[in-house]
Amino acid sequence: MGPWRLELLRLWRTRRLIVLAATFLILGLGSPVLTYYLPELLKNAGNGVRITVPKQTPADGIAEFSGNVAQLGTLVVVVVAAASLAIDAHPALAAFYRTRVHRPALLVLPRYLTVIAASVATLAVGTFGAWYETKVLLGHVPFGALMGGLALEALWLCFVTSIVTLFTSAPAGCSASLEVRSPCCWRSVCSEICPRQHPGSRLGWRGVEQTSFNTLRAASGTRWSSRAWQPSPRSAWR
Repeated sequence: MGPWRLELLRLWRTRRLIVLAATFLILGLGSPVLTYYLPELLKNAGNGVRITVPKQTPADGIAEFSGNVAQLGTLVVVVVAAASLAIDAHPALAAFYRTRVHRPALLVLPRYLTVIAASVATLAVGTFGAWYETKVLLGHVPFGALMGGLALEALWLCFVTSIVTLFTSAPAGCSASLEVRSPCCWRSVCSEICPRQHPGSRLGWRGVEQTSFNTLRAASGTRWSSRAWQPSPRSAWR
């Protein structure tokens, strides 16, 4: 199974794709409806105070959807991207990946592009839902202007996902994650498995690969093979 298919299956089986689709679809179908009934809602909530609301236009319906996407939609994309790209959140899997994948791009790039593709695709579904509801309730929306707004929103989601990737893939991320989630007695082991990077240091991805199994073997008393992730008794490697 290739890494691209693996990330697609991961996105589906963890229900992250459903979360993205549900968020953008609800925003797309609900925002024009809320805009259409906004004068009635304010009129009934006035408690005797007269509130004058101008007639809602098709641009108001699309603008309401865009504002909701910029807030709630962005938050959901950030959460999904962080959950997909935080490789070091699970120490065992992080050690497994880093000792088998020699190029970081092969590990990060499929996750990054899969999250972007899913986010943009679900954003497009929500945008077309908002366009349909706005056309039915408020009036016609120019299709060219709608596509221009969709392109800008997609560019924004790509930028947000890139920022999340930058922070979750930082060299110190593995050590920080392991130290937070591990007992105190394992903190020194974690710092050797994923050492922090200092200015001028040349220890990178391959440095983690070279030190991880030796440190685990010395600390746990088991022998870890670089070819098979199976421990053998300590007496076997004496």
